[in-house]
Amino acid sequence: MSQMVLGSLAHLPSSDYGQELLLRILCYVAQLNGRVTPSESEFVETVAGAMGHRAWEFPEAPTRLSLRDLAGLRSTWSSSSERIWLTALFRRLAAADGIVCKDEELFLDELTALLFSSLPTGTRSIARSELASDEQQVITAAINAADSIAVTDLWHRKTGKAVGAALGVETEQGFEIFTGVNFELSQPTGSRCAEQVAIGSALARHGDRLRYSHVKMIAVAAGQQVPEPISNPLPPCGVCCEMIHKLNEAEQQIRLYLRDAERTDHVLCIDFADYYPPSVPGGS
Repeated sequence: MSQMVLGSLAHLPSSDYGQELLLRILCYVAQLNGRVTPSESEFVETVAGAMGHRAWEFPEAPTRLSLRDLAGLRSTWSSSSERIWLTALFRRLAAADGIVCKDEELFLDELTALLFSSLPTGTRSIARSELASDEQQVITAAINAADSIAVTDLWHRKTGKAVGAALGVETEQGFEIFTGVNFELSQPTGSRCAEQVAIGSALARHGDRLRYSHVKMIAVAAGQQVPEPISNPLPPCGVCCEMIHKLNEAEQQIRLYLRDAERTDHVLCIDFADYYPPSVPGGS
C-alpha cells in the first residue's frame, strides 16, 4: 500500500494551505462510506507523512467541507497534469478498501467536474439544424446511446448516471460513427466512461489502420430518463480529456459537442484544443 501511494505522489503541495486542503479532502473521501478502514487510514497517513506530517493522526470527528474548500483545488492544482494526478489520487483512496461506494463515486464525479468542466470563453450554443449532416448524426448517436441505457440501473447501480458518447471517424472508407456508454461493476476499477468505450469500438473495427487523425468529432450526452437525471452539458472527465488530447495534439482536428442544458435542440460546439488542456490564469 505505502509503496503504491508513495510512487504516485508527484504533485504534493508545498504550501501549508495546499497540504491542509489535501488532507481534509482525503479524510472526507475516506469517511464517505460511513467508517474509515485500516487501508484507508494507512493511505492518508502515508500521504501526510510524505508531506512531512510525521506525527499526523486521522481525526476522530468527521471532516466538513465547504464550497470554498473545494474551490481551492483549482488554484492549488492548476495544470492539467496536476489535476489528472489529483483525481487519480482520490480514486485510489476510494478504492483502497476494495470497493468504491455510491457516495464516493458521486463525490469523485463532482470533483472531476469542478476541475475540468469550465468551458472556453465565447463558447456558443448552436441549433442542431444549423450543423452539417455528419455533425447532427454524431450528436444524435450520443443522445440515443445515453437514453438506451437510462431506463435501467442494471449497469449503473452505484451512481444512476447514464452517459452516451459518439465518435465521428473519417477514414479512407468514408465517415463512420462509433458509440459507447458508461458502465459500472462492483469492483474497485469497475467503472468505464462512454468516451473510452467509443474509442475502443472504433479501434476494434479498424484495428491498427485507425490513426489518431481519423478521429474528427466526439459528442457526449447525459441520459435523461433516470430517476435523478444528471445535468447537461457533461464534458469529458480528466482521464478522458487526457486520452482525447493525445488523439488531438498533433493535428488539432477534434471538435467536441455537448448537449445544451436549457435548449434541447441546441448544442455547444468546441474545438477540443480550446477546451483542453485548460488554460491557467496568468500562465503561459
